[in-house]
Amino acid sequence: RLNGTKQFISNGGTAKLYVVYTRTDKTQGGLKGMTPFLVPADTPGFTVSRIHDKMGRRLLSNATLVFEDAEVPAANRLGEEGGAEALRNSRIARGRGGYGATVLGVSRAAFEEAVRYSRERVQGGKPIGQHQAVAQMIGDMYTRLEMARSVLWRTSWAVDHADDYDPRMSWLTKVVCSEAAYEICRLALEVHGGMGYMRECPVEKYLRDVISFLHGAGNNHIFRIKISSRITGLPLE
Repeated sequence: RLNGTKQFISNGGTAKLYVVYTRTDKTQGGLKGMTPFLVPADTPGFTVSRIHDKMGRRLLSNATLVFEDAEVPAANRLGEEGGAEALRNSRIARGRGGYGATVLGVSRAAFEEAVRYSRERVQGGKPIGQHQAVAQMIGDMYTRLEMARSVLWRTSWAVDHADDYDPRMSWLTKVVCSEAAYEICRLALEVHGGMGYMRECPVEKYLRDVISFLHGAGNNHIFRIKISSRITGLPLE
């Protein structure tokens, strides 16, 4: 029987089937004492208590899930008991590279919109892209975009080819891509000036959307700590 509450679940309230990590061994800390189960949405005792009203990525529902003596059969277990860490390392950790691809798609759209606007908007008798302040922002956006794409491509190649895949690759990809995307979208809004703040301008939505990627699928501060632990060999506390 499952008991507990979990917040900020993507597709919560929409999904018909959930993967739930549960504590099955209280003597073990972290993921080592946890086991993943498949939980159908119509399971008695399982409810969605709240759909969050987010500032961005509003098409994707995000909810709080509540489990009150929700009975799940052993047949719904994914893998071996206590196998949450193995599942995460084999699938979820690598999937964060795809998370980077998603956020770079948003930042590339913001970049292209900023370039278009810098060519069409005329100020002082010439396109604003000819003003050095705007030109520097365009150059900065392109630099960040290409840097992040290079990291993403390297990680994608490693996922496909390396049997001893290093999870640090996905962690750093998530950090680099999400932070680059945030800065690119922020600069895109700056290129548009006051118009960038208006709802009719797409870059304001791009900025609202990418902010969530700084926290989703794990906070960037946590990933920096995990990367450090792998490098130094010192355990996290």
